[in-house]
Amino acid sequence: MPRFLEKLSHAAVAALVAALLISCGPRPGKGGKTPAGGTGGKPPVAAGPLVVTTDKASYFRYDVVEVRVKADAAKIGALAPADLAGVVTRDGKPVTTVGKMRALKFRATGAGAFAARWPVPWNPPLGKYRADVKAKGAAASCDFEITGRKVARPARPLCVVTLESDGQWERLGVDSPGPNHNWKALVDWAQFMGADAFFSLTGITKAMYGPTMENPWYGYNLKFEPKLADECHARGIKFGGWIGTFLPYGKTQVPLPYEFSRNLVDKQFFYTLHISLNDAQRRKQVVDLARRLQNDPRYDFVGFDYIRTGFGGYELADEFVNDLWIDVPADWESRSLDDQMWWLVGRLRARDEALIEQWQWWRARKVALTVKELKEAAGITKPLFAFTLGWEMGHQHGQDILMMNDAGVDYNMVMLYEATKDEYDYLIKRWPTYLSQGQVNALPGISVDRFLLQNKWNPDVNQPYEMYDRYVAAVNGFYGRGNLEGLFWHDFERALYSRCGEEFRCMDYAVAGAAAFTRLRERSGAIPVKIKIGRILGGPTVDVTLVNTGKTPVKNVEVALARTHGVVLGSRSKTTVASLAPGEKKTVTLMAGSWDVERRHIIGAYAVWGARPEDRAHDVAIATLYKLPKKKPAETAGTAATPGTGDKEAPAPKEKGTPKKDAGVKKGKGGGHEKPPAPK
Repeated sequence: MPRFLEKLSHAAVAALVAALLISCGPRPGKGGKTPAGGTGGKPPVAAGPLVVTTDKASYFRYDVVEVRVKADAAKIGALAPADLAGVVTRDGKPVTTVGKMRALKFRATGAGAFAARWPVPWNPPLGKYRADVKAKGAAASCDFEITGRKVARPARPLCVVTLESDGQWERLGVDSPGPNHNWKALVDWAQFMGADAFFSLTGITKAMYGPTMENPWYGYNLKFEPKLADECHARGIKFGGWIGTFLPYGKTQVPLPYEFSRNLVDKQFFYTLHISLNDAQRRKQVVDLARRLQNDPRYDFVGFDYIRTGFGGYELADEFVNDLWIDVPADWESRSLDDQMWWLVGRLRARDEALIEQWQWWRARKVALTVKELKEAAGITKPLFAFTLGWEMGHQHGQDILMMNDAGVDYNMVMLYEATKDEYDYLIKRWPTYLSQGQVNALPGISVDRFLLQNKWNPDVNQPYEMYDRYVAAVNGFYGRGNLEGLFWHDFERALYSRCGEEFRCMDYAVAGAAAFTRLRERSGAIPVKIKIGRILGGPTVDVTLVNTGKTPVKNVEVALARTHGVVLGSRSKTTVASLAPGEKKTVTLMAGSWDVERRHIIGAYAVWGARPEDRAHDVAIATLYKLPKKKPAETAGTAATPGTGDKEAPAPKEKGTPKKDAGVKKGKGGGHEKPPAPK
């Protein structure tokens, strides 16, 4: 026996051993039962009539804390769950978690043993917490920690262009800003815009291509992308591929034996197009393809999209209930899945606000754990990116950017699209306030969309300029919080064909995105030259000002106008500035022609002084015959945004304290938006 034990009484030794056994006890599983082989967490803070432990010492933001209590009947008598009162505190103050839960709700897990489950709140302060428990005058507590995964910060902003397509690009003629008019024009565009990386949809399952369980992925993308990657690398652009994980593209359910997600439509539970997150076959397919991208040196990044439960997701009802220990009817275990789903949907649509928040939080946890499991199974060590829906910080669709970060996502692609002007103004104010300094690597993105890039307050602000304006709002919102590590521009399929509209072309949207990349690089000090379009006269004749903000001279700066829609370039549309000394400002005048002066022209100007993506700068402006209002009417009243019902479930409750007026911003309906699969 160790010497220090010899000095202890037999009773003290027995108490110490009992405490150690309790602290290392197995975790109760489904229904409170204890599985064999479980492991415990922190040792108790104090021994006595009550011993309190937690199942782990440290938790991520997607975790559920299990608080365990062991009562010594000889010292305190028999206890029932109702005799226990518990709360989680931080710095001595009670902490309310999701579902407005403050008091711990205990269940019996064995003789004299009890446990309660406490989901980690949305975006909690990191650090030490304490579980305090009392019963019949006795008290005990246990400390635990909430932590977050620290993600590596890039040395400079990552500016990304994307391609979400199942088109056969080798057979197409492609508009280009460069010499190529075949598939290589895609890389011409990326190079013109100054993109650091090109992300492309690799894994697409679609019914029209006849997928099988052995070969679920569209073969053309798998064969074409290596060529695209090689071309990008030849021009100093990194390449990434992403997988459409749990939602096959198209409007037809793939005829494969997947377990599909369930949703209530017209009083019936239908199988949706979305594959359930629990489908083991689909998980294996995703893991196999992700491992292939991980092992292919042509891919610098690996990504996931549609990594969420989709509409409904009610087939997960039983797992949700048992994971969070939700109070349910006594006959829950004997009910059919349909009856369990009816109970859940009934509560959600009855506006049970606590359950709504718990459901949203749990779906975000489920998604995060799915990401973690897929990443680990595929052995992904390359930077991982994932797309996150923009409305309500992704919560309405069961995603949370911080949980995704903790699960292993290195770059969170925040989709700030599928929104009208009013909806965008609302959500862009919410995102920056949700995040704190340096929590995640966020890459907000805007989609080319002739329909939703409208500005009813400035009717002559055309869609490409509205795209730029939204990017600038995102940069200004996210950057000050220290979480903006890049931007993404989405995508060439839409800009070249499906969503650009008749009035504008890819170049108009490209200069808008490139100018946004420039604004971010200027703020981060990643480029030494600032560019600004000044006076625009008829013709158009355009003044362009350059400033060297660096510490060394910049030589041979080529300055030019872009070939935007309706603008005809000539010999005086570009010039070269031989040298810019540190702090020096120069203004050049460039001239072009126009074949339709009535249109709301996009004027794009750019400067190039090297071969790297960051050796260029862009600016964008509008030339129009009409005067543009400077801002929205001040008298415009705003109300709290009403979440949409695209998820066919109870919408999220309005937040308390939302002002009726918000700086003249009229907040419209939001949410319910699914990013549409790319057209053929």
